[in-house]
Amino acid sequence: MTQLLSKSGSVRFRKESMKIKNLGLVAFTGLCLFLPNKAFALDATSRLGAEVKALQTPAGMGILFGWRYLFHTSPYFSVGGAGYTGQISGTSTASYSYGGMIGAFHILLSPSTSMEVTVLGGGGGGKLDTGVFFGGTVVEPGLGFSFKLGKAAQFVAGASYVWMPGSAQGTGFSGGVKFEFLTDHRPEPTVSREFKPTATGPETPAGGAQSAAPVVPSRTTSARN
Repeated sequence: MTQLLSKSGSVRFRKESMKIKNLGLVAFTGLCLFLPNKAFALDATSRLGAEVKALQTPAGMGILFGWRYLFHTSPYFSVGGAGYTGQISGTSTASYSYGGMIGAFHILLSPSTSMEVTVLGGGGGGKLDTGVFFGGTVVEPGLGFSFKLGKAAQFVAGASYVWMPGSAQGTGFSGGVKFEFLTDHRPEPTVSREFKPTATGPETPAGGAQSAAPVVPSRTTSARN
């Protein structure tokens, strides 16, 4: 019986590893296709918002509440963090929390719609109603779509796979929605004085008056003196 359980556990672990590899391959393909094209770049804004997600694990279905913050390091990439907590109910009841650091790649699909590929790395765990604790490292790849609600807010819907290698009770697929506030942290553009050729002189400062030409004494005036 013990051997059968260990074999089934190893088979499940290999299947979950293949799912992670496939998601990573999809994300890498998206990077190769969209990164060279500047038309798919987002404005460098930061975002902070609340999220609610449903999580299906071997222990049952759970509802988690949390937050997420992302800061753009470039129009394509952002980094930040997230944390979630809630309860799982099914064959057994468990409290469950996890969180960590996030890296995200963003692709602009239209002026008001974008796609994001995210990876969260951190840790978490919980406690079953039997008193048994579970937990460990958490890796969560995800895919989401953002829809702007004006200039300062957006709605995000997405799905992810929460993988806890050390515990099957904390592993499963999830889907959720976020409401985020956008903040522009880009520096103000600097005003440069450009010189442009004009008809009355070789160059003149943009927006300014033409500089006076130097006065050169004539030969007649020099001879009289």
